[in-house]
Amino acid sequence: MDIRWVKKTTSPEEKETRVKQVKSFAPAFKELDALLDTLIKEPKESDYSLPSWPYHRADLDGYNRAIRSIKKLIKET
Repeated sequence: MDIRWVKKTTSPEEKETRVKQVKSFAPAFKELDALLDTLIKEPKESDYSLPSWPYHRADLDGYNRAIRSIKKLIKET
């Protein structure tokens, strides 16, 4: 489990309660993971003749990176 789920807890009891709570979300996280898979975009064929192509590709890569970081956060519960 990612440490960020329990980072703001102040006592061992609070931490244990938070861990149980987050683990109880596992079924919803599984569905969310599948939904996020559908949001990942594949790059289109590169058209180097367009001056803005690198910006579009950078934007797509950043978008996919954000989706993957969310997937990583919810997968390790």
